[in-house]
Amino acid sequence: MKMFTKRGIALILSMIIVLGMLTLNGSAANSGKFTDIADSPYAYAIESLAKAGIMAGVGGGKFAPDTAVNRAMVITVLGRMAKTVPTETGKFSDVTNGSWYSGYVGWAEEHGIVIGDGNGHYMPYQTITGAEMEDILTRYAEMAGISYTASNASTEPLTRGELAQMVYMVSHQSTIRNTNNGSVQGYVDDHGVNIWLGIPYGQAERWGAPTAPKAWTNTKACITYGDAAIQESLDWSTGKTTRKGSEDCLNLDVYAPENAKNLPVLVYIHGGNNQTGDTSNELKGQDLVITNNCVFVTINYRLGLLGFNPLPALKTGKNADLDSGNYALLDIAFALDWVKENIAAFGGNPDNITISGHSAGGRDVMATLISPLFKGKFDKAIAFSGGMTVADKTKSAVQVANFMAPLVVEDGKASDEA
Repeated sequence: MKMFTKRGIALILSMIIVLGMLTLNGSAANSGKFTDIADSPYAYAIESLAKAGIMAGVGGGKFAPDTAVNRAMVITVLGRMAKTVPTETGKFSDVTNGSWYSGYVGWAEEHGIVIGDGNGHYMPYQTITGAEMEDILTRYAEMAGISYTASNASTEPLTRGELAQMVYMVSHQSTIRNTNNGSVQGYVDDHGVNIWLGIPYGQAERWGAPTAPKAWTNTKACITYGDAAIQESLDWSTGKTTRKGSEDCLNLDVYAPENAKNLPVLVYIHGGNNQTGDTSNELKGQDLVITNNCVFVTINYRLGLLGFNPLPALKTGKNADLDSGNYALLDIAFALDWVKENIAAFGGNPDNITISGHSAGGRDVMATLISPLFKGKFDKAIAFSGGMTVADKTKSAVQVANFMAPLVVEDGKASDEA
């Protein structure tokens, strides 16, 4: 591994500065404009379009993401996105000139985006299906001169949330990238940074080695954070802890400057004592990639006893790496393989990868420096607020057994701790 360079030191300083700026601009999904979209998978798209004045709520601070949309609403949203000048039309007998949507119907008809029923009717208040919306978007994309591949063939009525997602996807075609597992689409933030969140890089089997995620056919919208690893979360206001996260947590985020090409890559491992933490709340990459002209990747990986477990019962004797019990490090190695194979599509140089981490993430970085498993997976390393620590495997196994045995008895899986 190469020693630190002046650029590496600059990256350290940049990260320390950013750690003090955990709240950054450009996160439309945190605006809190609507009270009924917190659990919606389309929340980011909804808030982004609302912020841009393309979609509006239904009043009372609500968006009604599950309500069906009609043809008038659809074409109005597209017209706003295109920033078109409304044009009245006399082609359709059921479109009243001067109505809230008529000018957008005229514009869309003029450009061949919408058609009627063949009898002079536009049917503005008829609900629309996902498949019908894809036909309209395909014609819109052709008019706008952008590449677009339809992916929603649903014959069910389209909802406001689904409409927001589809329109958002069209407006961010420039962020579609191909990976080994399928194409992904991100978004462009207020500062012109391309961002992809929650890209699956692997699939975790409990106390097993990570494997490739199941490939997908349609373009995956990667505009919200992926699941964190299972962990306890402390509510500082109440002092109570709750469990959050999922075992299906092998995902990563990518940040890149606009038009990035062959840039240095910085891979970041979050801290949290290897028991807590995720990619969403420790270090975000917007300022960092602009300041340092690099591509930034931050990863989620297994934590706690799902990430590190040296119990002899889990060892098979067939694979030394797996028998180490360091499942989190296997995840990190798998993520680095993903970066090597895919990061060029995001503008990064696969032959110039720096691995970095803070606190427990720094310890993990140090662990990669002494593990032959990581040979050739990265070029430089930065560890801060985390030192080199190793543990005796036998003592560790006893400590874990003493912790887990009472829980096994409590769950009725064994009659006593012995």
